[in-house]
Amino acid sequence: DIINASIKEQKDIILMKREMMAEAVTKRKRRRLLKVLEAQPYIYYHMEALPVVFSNSDVMSLNAKRPLNDQLELLDSGLLKHHCCYPNCPDFLKNFATLKDLQNNSRFGIYNHMQYDIEVLN
Repeated sequence: DIINASIKEQKDIILMKREMMAEAVTKRKRRRLLKVLEAQPYIYYHMEALPVVFSNSDVMSLNAKRPLNDQLELLDSGLLKHHCCYPNCPDFLKNFATLKDLQNNSRFGIYNHMQYDIEVLN
């Protein structure tokens, strides 16, 4: 009697764990699907063309026409530090630098813009 009760209890625990794992997988799939749906416009904008690779002279001529608080900063790769480099993107050359990025020399703003590339396109 005690043994049967213990076996039943263990079976219930195993079933509960399986249900929880299945639910977790479903939630992950749902989150992933929502992420893909959110990313649809960016997939188009960021996949249709390669990013523009800038030279020093490109950046200097563009900066001459830009406000001082929105200057482009060139990385060694030819991409811009805080601005979108995809020519088809509606946010092309938009400054994504956050206050923290400027204070800490980080790039979380542009990474946030590229989150769909990183999450979905890879």
